[in-house]
Amino acid sequence: MKEVSGSSEINQFNADILFKSVENDEPINFDVDGKIRVVASNVFAGFIENAFSKNTSSAKSRKNSKEALKALAKRSSSSVSNEDLFRIIKKLVANRLIPDIGSGWKIVSDIRMKTIHHQIREKINTFITKTENLSLAKCLVSLERIHFATISEKYMKNLEPHFSKGGSSGVYFIKDPITFEYIGVFKPSDEEAYCEHNPKGNLLTEKMKKNDIDVLQDLRSGYSFKGDCKREIGSHAIAEALSYDFVPTVREVKVPFRQSATGSDEIVMKSGSLQVFIKGVTLDDDRQALTKVNKKHLQEAALFDILTDNSDRTYENILVDPSTGKLHLIDQGRCLGVHMYGEPTQRYHKSLLASELVSLPACKVPTNPDVIRAFVKMNTKEVERKLLELGLSDMEIKPMLTRHKVMCYALKKGYTIHEMAMLIKRKSPKFMKTVMTQQKGRFDSKTFQRSLAKLFFTAIDKEMNIKHLQKRRSDKTYEKEKNSRLI
Repeated sequence: MKEVSGSSEINQFNADILFKSVENDEPINFDVDGKIRVVASNVFAGFIENAFSKNTSSAKSRKNSKEALKALAKRSSSSVSNEDLFRIIKKLVANRLIPDIGSGWKIVSDIRMKTIHHQIREKINTFITKTENLSLAKCLVSLERIHFATISEKYMKNLEPHFSKGGSSGVYFIKDPITFEYIGVFKPSDEEAYCEHNPKGNLLTEKMKKNDIDVLQDLRSGYSFKGDCKREIGSHAIAEALSYDFVPTVREVKVPFRQSATGSDEIVMKSGSLQVFIKGVTLDDDRQALTKVNKKHLQEAALFDILTDNSDRTYENILVDPSTGKLHLIDQGRCLGVHMYGEPTQRYHKSLLASELVSLPACKVPTNPDVIRAFVKMNTKEVERKLLELGLSDMEIKPMLTRHKVMCYALKKGYTIHEMAMLIKRKSPKFMKTVMTQQKGRFDSKTFQRSLAKLFFTAIDKEMNIKHLQKRRSDKTYEKEKNSRLI
């Protein structure tokens, strides 16, 4: 082995060996001088030896591993790419030399941060106070890249947002200004379906515009036009009130952005929602990932979808971290509709609740008592205040509050989550028609919601009484058959 002296030389030496060991898929070990010694024997046996070796897990070994990682991070991306660094970090985690992948990436980011333009560092620090989130702060820096005139053209090209071809609205994945990895999702309000700058051709025709009815509301199926941004943020506020952490952090922003629908390079100020990008597999791609998710969390997520009346919770909008089984719900634009509000929107009686979650086996069994207790405790007044501050209307907020009352009552009576979802979806049109007939044209929001809730309470009591009678009858039948067999 080559003789190496001096800490910086040892770090570079270790960096070279570390890089080669990952390429060769060999385990890592250290000699007494702190230099990495590659064990080239049976890889599996070597890994087991290293995993339980005191030398591998010693403080000195951990320190030398971090220094070697720093040395690699200082090298150019052409010689050591992000993919290379990711494999090296995973290797260090497997050998218990760093605690987790996040710690490794922080080491890399801290080093690479020092090599980028000082304006970017200053901007990130400025935006952290505004967003209270490092990822969103970096997103804002990436979105405002046009201010950095001295940055190279190659850097600007690498930072270009990635346009998503899926969905009906404009969706852009925003990159980290340091690592160029996806860290955020930007959805401009003027690029929603049927808006003037929609990049996917979902625009209003002249015939639609001349229609007498509120065509925009009608096309959006009961969801307010140009309101996806506020609903994304509002749903996050509701999740926070319930102490659910499966909805990614989101903020409303106004940033310089390309006017995509025109196909030009013109930069304009665009407002919309900016959300933290979540890594994971969608259930649409891997249904088996569902088996790793805690049933309690599935029940919480289904309750959340019923409460917010989500009509777009398909499997492709449900992410799971394959390593931890953590659940993430993305894309809340189609929620908080006006389906249970009444006049002047009586044509939207039918709830569009279409969450895939409510039909899962975990939602067809008795609900976890802890889940029920946490759901019932939601501070509805505080939630209503926050949603009003965000700019959501009574037409979107009141139905959600009514659903919360109905859901609490149904859960306490022993309804499963699936039964409760079907009850709300099935009974809403009939009950709304009944209440509107009672009001005789004198629509009052509070009275309407109160009367609607009472009708649901009565229906729940009636259904539970029927279930109870059916159970008693089946029990009696069973006893008679049992006694006849004994005779």
